[in-house]
Amino acid sequence: MAATLAEILAYVAGLVVRVTAIQVFFAWLQRIIGGSGAPIAEGSLLQELFTMYHSVLAQGALLANGTYGLAAAHTERQAILAAIGGIPAPPTPPPVGDIVAGVWGETDIYSDSESLTYGEEIANAHRWASLMVKGGSVPATHAAFFNISYPPPSPDSIPTDYTKPEPDWSDIRPSDTLISWLTRTAPSFTWSDDFTGSAIIGYLTALPEYEAPHYTARLSPHEWERVYGARAGVPPIWPGAGYAVDGAPVVVVASQQIAGPMHGIHVTIDAVNAGTGKQIVDVHTNYLWAGWVAFVSDLGEVEAIQYLNFDAADYCPKSMAKASSVLIWLTRASQITVIPWTLA
Repeated sequence: MAATLAEILAYVAGLVVRVTAIQVFFAWLQRIIGGSGAPIAEGSLLQELFTMYHSVLAQGALLANGTYGLAAAHTERQAILAAIGGIPAPPTPPPVGDIVAGVWGETDIYSDSESLTYGEEIANAHRWASLMVKGGSVPATHAAFFNISYPPPSPDSIPTDYTKPEPDWSDIRPSDTLISWLTRTAPSFTWSDDFTGSAIIGYLTALPEYEAPHYTARLSPHEWERVYGARAGVPPIWPGAGYAVDGAPVVVVASQQIAGPMHGIHVTIDAVNAGTGKQIVDVHTNYLWAGWVAFVSDLGEVEAIQYLNFDAADYCPKSMAKASSVLIWLTRASQITVIPWTLA
C-alpha cells in the first residue's frame, strides 16, 4: 500500500535527525584528532558526548515543532486541502449534442425573420458568400457604377486598402470606349475584359490581384457604346480642341484627294483668284464659290459635297462618324491648307 504524506514527512524528519547526529559526531571526532579547533582532553570526552546528545535532541525538537520546517509545510498543506475540499463540485457538462443545439438552434430575436436560428443564418451567409466568390458580385455601396466581388477562390488574407474607383463623368470623350474611359479617369486601377469578354473589371493596382476587391462596371462595353459612344457617331462630331489630335498640314493648289482616316478637317483659304466675290463679317471673310469638299467612307463611297466658303472653317462628315479620305475641289480658291484631325 502506498505511504501517506504524513508517513513520508516523518521518515524525512528521521533522516534529518540522523544526518545532524552524524555531522556533530564527525565535528567532535575531528576535534579529538586535532583536525579542527582546540584538541579535546581525554577527561572531557564524556562531556563532549553529552553535548552532542543534547544537540541532536534540540534538532529533533525543532523538527517536531509545527511552526518550523517540514512539519509547518505539512500543516499548511492540510489547511489548503481542507479549503479546496469545501468548494462545491462543478456540475456535469452537458453532452456535445446539447451544446450545439443550444447555440446554433437558438432563435435570433434580432434578425429580420425571428423564426431563423443562428445556425440557419450562418449557413445562409456562407451560401451567399460562396456564390459571390465563385461567380457573382453585389452592388458597391460607395461606387454606384460598379458591382464588387472577390476573385475566386476566396483570398487568404484581408485586403489592406479599400480604395474605390471614381471615374470622371465630366470627361467622357467622343472617341472613348468603356475601358479607355476607365483607364484614363481611374488610373490607379488595372482594367481589362473579364473572362467572358462581356464586362470590364478592375482592381486596385497597388494590391495583389488575387486578394484585391474587384469592381465590375454595370454597363457592358456594348451598352456603353450605345449610351455614350453613340455620340461619336452622330455628325457633326467636332469634340472640342482638347479632344482632337491634328495631323500634318497639306497645302492644296489643285483638286486632289487627301488620305485619312479622319474625323474631320480644318481648312484655311490662303488665296483666291482675282475678282472672287466675298463677304466680310467682323474678322471673318466668306468667299463665294471657293470650292468644295466631300468625304469618302472606308467602302469608297462619297457623301454629298460641302462648299468651301469662310477663310477658316471646320468640316466634318455628315453621314459617317469617320472618313477614310476627303476629296478637295478648288474653283475660285487658288490655295488652301487642309489639316485632318482625329478624335483623341
